[in-house]
Amino acid sequence: MKKCKAEAIPRVIVANKQDLPDSLSPEEIRKVMNMGQNIPIIPVSLMRNEGIEEALDALLEILYR
Repeated sequence: MKKCKAEAIPRVIVANKQDLPDSLSPEEIRKVMNMGQNIPIIPVSLMRNEGIEEALDALLEILYR
């Protein structure tokens, strides 16, 4: 994360394991990582095949702005 900040690399945080009961919500992750609202945090569960398209869409949206 520090290197991304230093080089102004676009970021999307993909929060996997959202199917687990003790997983942090995107807002909890944002707070713990001290990140602004400008970085998308996409909740994903690979086991349930949820959120994968949304994560890819978020990344492509940033890249093609």
